[in-house]
Amino acid sequence: MKYSLFTLLLLTLVSCAVNRVIINSDGNVYSDLMDPGKVISGLPNLFVETVIDEREMKANIGLAKTGTLGDFSPIETSRPFQEEVKYVLEKQFLKKGFLISSASKNVLKINIHKFELRESPPRTVPERSYCNLGAKIHFYSVDEKRDVLISNVNIELSSPESFDATKYLDKTFVTCLAQLVSKLAIDPKVQDVLRFSYK
Repeated sequence: MKYSLFTLLLLTLVSCAVNRVIINSDGNVYSDLMDPGKVISGLPNLFVETVIDEREMKANIGLAKTGTLGDFSPIETSRPFQEEVKYVLEKQFLKKGFLISSASKNVLKINIHKFELRESPPRTVPERSYCNLGAKIHFYSVDEKRDVLISNVNIELSSPESFDATKYLDKTFVTCLAQLVSKLAIDPKVQDVLRFSYK
């Protein structure tokens, strides 16, 4: 019996030590934090060629408060970070009315040097989750043989208040990247080269 109790305790400790929060990137965005615009004319197409992860710390994308003692657990994506980002960006572009195709002559490259999810400090009620994103955007037109846009983008957002911000980290993650898509969609240079109207 003592052996069984010891084994159970050991398994419990190990379980706590490896606890992780995995992001589900198929969730929705915070509509109140988003630009509601969409493509209203034209048929813009692009190819998200590469997402390069230039973060110094790549082990996770932040820490979440878990457990009754306010312990922190690493926040991770369900696939490699750059693949997760590319997946979400393509999905959000499609929702805005863009076509995504590897045959497109409008090529988008993104270098991410900062991406962090976090929550309100312990014993803060109500709670919020936060996202900080820093990236360099390189948009190139093969047909016109020129750079459409080279820009540094910084996004900071905080979620609406709740009593358990961990439950809404998925939404915060997706909204952060969706805001990046919106910044590109409203850029006049992008609209001119891709020949579309947005409202």
